[in-house]
Amino acid sequence: MNILGVYDGHNTNAASIVDGKINRAVEEERFSRIKNHDGRIEELTAPFESVKYCIQDLDGKIDAIALALETPEDMQRRSINSYLRTITEDGYTDRLSCSEIKGREVDGYEMFMHPFEVQEKRINKIKKHLNEAGVETENIPFFHVNHHMAHVASVYYTNPHPEALIVSLDGRGDDLAGMVAIGKNGNIEILDEVNFIYSLGHLYSAITVACGFRAVRHEGKITGLAAYAEPHPQLYAEFEKLFKIVDGKWKGEFNKGLALGPYPDMKFGELINRIKESTEGVSREEMSATVQIFTEKMVIKYVEYYVKKYQIPHVLLAGGLFANVKVNQRVAEIDGVDTVYVHPAMSDAGIGVGAALMCYHHDHDFSGYSFNDAFFGPEYSVSEIEQALKEGKLNYFKPENIEEEVAQILADGKLVARFEGRLEYGPRALGNRSILYQTTDKTVNDWLNKHLTRTEFMPFAPITLYEERESCFLNTKGTEHTAQFMTITYDCTDQMKEQSPAVVHIDGTARPQLVSSDNNPNLYKILKKYHDLTGIPSLVNTSFNVHEEPIVCSPADAVKSFKHCHFDYMQLGPFLVKPS
Repeated sequence: MNILGVYDGHNTNAASIVDGKINRAVEEERFSRIKNHDGRIEELTAPFESVKYCIQDLDGKIDAIALALETPEDMQRRSINSYLRTITEDGYTDRLSCSEIKGREVDGYEMFMHPFEVQEKRINKIKKHLNEAGVETENIPFFHVNHHMAHVASVYYTNPHPEALIVSLDGRGDDLAGMVAIGKNGNIEILDEVNFIYSLGHLYSAITVACGFRAVRHEGKITGLAAYAEPHPQLYAEFEKLFKIVDGKWKGEFNKGLALGPYPDMKFGELINRIKESTEGVSREEMSATVQIFTEKMVIKYVEYYVKKYQIPHVLLAGGLFANVKVNQRVAEIDGVDTVYVHPAMSDAGIGVGAALMCYHHDHDFSGYSFNDAFFGPEYSVSEIEQALKEGKLNYFKPENIEEEVAQILADGKLVARFEGRLEYGPRALGNRSILYQTTDKTVNDWLNKHLTRTEFMPFAPITLYEERESCFLNTKGTEHTAQFMTITYDCTDQMKEQSPAVVHIDGTARPQLVSSDNNPNLYKILKKYHDLTGIPSLVNTSFNVHEEPIVCSPADAVKSFKHCHFDYMQLGPFLVKPS
């Protein structure tokens, strides 16, 4: 059975699921070269090139199209209910429907119809671009999945445990900021939905803007800055007034007074102004530390409630908030939690996959499924790679053993940009579109970030031999699988701190990618040889891209970035590019 999954918001993406397994998955930004490509923007496409890529090997057979967004009717109902909840807790009802509102002559009818019309417009745009991409939508059934249910499905249906506790948290999607559910033998039971007015993700984004960065792009900088200060007591107390968790339910005053209607909803600019007022005189390091520690404690309290209540030791995480690797570490430390798995594309980049998997398992059993690698994007032939090298007029050759050659170059202290095989799925560079360097040079965070014109405060992440994980990191048990996708931090051992200072943060943690011969055999060969040469089982791994551009996708993208950044060497498939 072939199912096409589609999402049109920021991180617009598509995926193909074949018999319940991920076949292909990619974000539109990798083709358009527009960071966080948002298909809702009028002048940008909904998934187009990503859809064309995902249907290439389906021979025209698509059994269903799964959209990671609700129907206009369901969106209308949810938006009105959200609005009523901003007025009074007692105003919330699941029974208020679009037709009931329409039947009453309510003032502001057009405002109440806005969610319906916006959702309908999104769906029509998706269908238009699907048709242009070669998908005949007229005779294919559509399956709608709520945003957070798609997050939940993305992580549940890609994990090995038939029974698990699933948590989704982000800024907002389909008028929710989160969801908790239990997955059991393929069925998903919702335990709680978090109304968007209690969005912890929006708080984190508001602080990101207050610190001078961009929301929905630079939250990772806040995570990094947090280690440079202690939480500000008065600011922390202000946050405690905005959010509360009582018996596993979110409450508080976060968005009260800001919602002027169900859609457009909360005025984010007004929220930013309020946050800026409350943070006046507080350094950005203190702001970052405050929001990070507050976020960790709120998430722990929320997850801990359901872990204790249902006694389920396997916890699954998805949604943009769980791009926060420090939060994920804290979840893994909760008593009663044995394993934690974070979906590799935990952001909205993963909900095309989630919607398609939800569609498939609507009629099919589930007994567990996981993958060793997340390479679901495009791959290019040797002839395509060589053509790009020739067009770029680069000096290259084909070594007899490229992995040993790259390992030796790295051992000699040189930097190598690496492009090989299929593109990674999700936000992390996992070795196939990565820049590699030695971990012994602590100054690399300064000079390489400047070289790439990045303003990062988290250190570069390490790739580390899987079999050496316990000599490098503490308390990895139960999270080894998710650490293959660089989605969690660990406290580092003394050996790691001494050998690899370039990848250890000021707080003594690192966010590794554990590499084995199963999850990336050729990268493993490089790392294994490097370990043999140096005695160090880790290398720096950062994404191969120009600042504020997506990770490179094609050989032409790689050549462009290589020439722009003047790296020491580049591996492009079987070829090695030398300095001119």
